[in-house]
Amino acid sequence: MRLGSPYTLSQCQSNISASPLGPRISFFLSTRPTDYLATYTGPPYEYIVLAHCIYYFATPSVLPSLITALTPHLQPNTSLCIAEWSPRPSSPSSFPHLLTALLRSTLEAHRPSPSSNNIRTVLSPSQIKNAITRISPLKLIREKTETSDEGLRDGFWEVSHVLRKRSREMERLEEAGVGEGQRTVVEAMFDSIESGVGELEGRVEGVRSMDFWVGVFGLV
Repeated sequence: MRLGSPYTLSQCQSNISASPLGPRISFFLSTRPTDYLATYTGPPYEYIVLAHCIYYFATPSVLPSLITALTPHLQPNTSLCIAEWSPRPSSPSSFPHLLTALLRSTLEAHRPSPSSNNIRTVLSPSQIKNAITRISPLKLIREKTETSDEGLRDGFWEVSHVLRKRSREMERLEEAGVGEGQRTVVEAMFDSIESGVGELEGRVEGVRSMDFWVGVFGLV
């Protein structure tokens, strides 16, 4: 079971809680990770997993803040495991998803305050690696980039959503006083996404999710 239509967050949590690992898992939905770590008094972590969550961060500064909060809880055998989208389309059908992610991050940067949208911060694997190794003793141990499974629907969801919001987003930028040059770039990105969908016979359903990157960091 994966979060997203037709499954809600509560349904996914219930499924996890009912699994063999359920008794060992706790959910802290109303607590910011950095606040939780500031009061954490348990043993050091063996594994820390960030799975497709960085794009949800309100701003790029959230990742280094989280890594800084995690650092006191590391031990020699701690592994930080990260999986996130990679801005590398392996096929023309995944190009609209990549463009949409970059566009959504650009639109977010022009908001006076963070929204609750899915994609708000796009960081490349290089940016993620630099953010972690620059401020912590963690070093990259191994990494790889893989092609997303054809059944993964994130690309379709994100592209469909952003194209439906095109007119409103352009109006919002003008109302916010964003300059003509920047609005022109955003409009061109919308055009590029629609052009990419057009290459798929105009079927948004044909959009494939972009590749994903995985990296493992440790104290070496």
